[in-house]
Amino acid sequence: MSSRNAIKTGAYSKAVVLPGEDEAEYRELEAQFIRDFAPRDIAEGAMVRELTVLTWKKIRLDQLEHRKILQTLSAPLSQHHLGKLFLFRPDAAWVMDSLDLLTQSYVDECWAKRNIAHELLQNKVTPQALDSLKKKFPVLYEDLL
Repeated sequence: MSSRNAIKTGAYSKAVVLPGEDEAEYRELEAQFIRDFAPRDIAEGAMVRELTVLTWKKIRLDQLEHRKILQTLSAPLSQHHLGKLFLFRPDAAWVMDSLDLLTQSYVDECWAKRNIAHELLQNKVTPQALDSLKKKFPVLYEDLL
């Protein structure tokens, strides 16, 4: 006899305003619909009430969806998800084991090396660039020679 089961939660809840929600906001929404539609009889009043309930539940679902999206976006990536990012590179396993190396200073150093290498590739090598390379990155300088 499932037809006798009381549905008391979710979209079919008899309680429109759930704990933690603001009943005054619901009443304000209902009053606005009554002003907008000015129901003249019980049937129109029932339709306005139904519209209010459906709108309230839609607002609730929109808020839940928004919170879930923000929660998902702000959660740190798991090792599993990070691993999926590198599936296209069989030699990228070292990245997973070396995530602690990715400090801002390390990233800055990598960008500096990249910029110097880019200058070298563009044949814009000046004595100052070579001198800078030798001072800042002696290992890279030796590797290039």
